[in-house]
Amino acid sequence: MRLEELREPTAEYALLLRGVPMKLEDLDGFMQLLNQAAKVSTRFVTVDYLSVGSYRFMLVLEFEGRKAYALIQPELIITEVKIRGALLPAKAHLYGPYSYIMQIQVSLTLSPTDQVVDVGIFDAETGTGSYRRLTGGSGSYSSPVLDEAKSYYVVVASPSL
Repeated sequence: MRLEELREPTAEYALLLRGVPMKLEDLDGFMQLLNQAAKVSTRFVTVDYLSVGSYRFMLVLEFEGRKAYALIQPELIITEVKIRGALLPAKAHLYGPYSYIMQIQVSLTLSPTDQVVDVGIFDAETGTGSYRRLTGGSGSYSSPVLDEAKSYYVVVASPSL
């Protein structure tokens, strides 16, 4: 199967074309059946493509009455960026932009523990996003699945008193 033969312009296909590392999980003998089909068949072997969401898709191979499946998904690359600093009341710190990402998670430890902080993740181009208020000395905020073609900023803000 050649990648150019996939007909649907999906997010998963876009990741493959951009060279994002992907991993194949052989669920029930997919590679064995594919090798068997390649040895016996003198024509192309048909592999069906099914999107299963969140940048994952399933390959389905049917050959000589047997079906086999493989799950393909991005190889997760996790980068940790440590930040430190003091935040005055009614001030904010901006971090980023971060690009080619699928999710952002921000974890904070607050000192003093009664400090209140807003943590937000915003689209660098449109400024739209969301935030969460953290209290009680520590907390975290995770974004929903992001559009990996866009860039994002993380904002840590101290609300005005």
